[in-house]
Amino acid sequence: MKVQICCSMLGCVLSIGSAQWVQTTGPAGSPVPCVVRSGPHLYAGSGGGGVFHSSNSGASWTAIGLLNKYITSLVVLGDTIFAGTSSDGVFRSTSNGESWTEVNSDLTNRSINCLSQVGTSLFAGTEGGGVFLSTNGGASWTAFNTGLTKPYVRCLAVDDSTIFAGTRWGGTTGAGVFRSHCNDAQWIEVSDSMGQGVSAITIMDFDVFAGRSDTPSAGR
Repeated sequence: MKVQICCSMLGCVLSIGSAQWVQTTGPAGSPVPCVVRSGPHLYAGSGGGGVFHSSNSGASWTAIGLLNKYITSLVVLGDTIFAGTSSDGVFRSTSNGESWTEVNSDLTNRSINCLSQVGTSLFAGTEGGGVFLSTNGGASWTAFNTGLTKPYVRCLAVDDSTIFAGTRWGGTTGAGVFRSHCNDAQWIEVSDSMGQGVSAITIMDFDVFAGRSDTPSAGR
């Protein structure tokens, strides 16, 4: 497995074709950490304004729930939308965002930085508590941390049965990229120095790409 480091910055924009980017009309007033698609619907999580919805390819947006909460991550699992928040844990909606239910049973760290899913499994990366796993739609959570020596998890990426976690510096622990099997928490660190932290991670073919949050660096 090769690891390549790259850095980028994304905004809330709409891609037209393959060469042009046009800013949408919203959501306005706060940062937009995450966007997710479910059928013809777009959902955007905002930094302090809750979840917004668009059914017209981003031409207009409506605030639909979790108002005044900082939404760090959104993920769709079947017909269900999950929202991770910066301090209030995870919420679930089965009504296209019209109503939300808190799903934090056994989630001992509710500072959620990222959510990811594979099959019916849902993973939550937390600020200082490592990774948690739910296999029942968020009804309950279990710690998924064996071998994860750096618990400030900023991002997750899943490839078939393998999950990668990007971590940041925190306390006495450094930053790094870890790998585990999705069905059995046995984390192994697979990175060299990652500076202050890994802010984004994705997988393409046999390569893992990680975005650093401090200075640009590239390598494989």
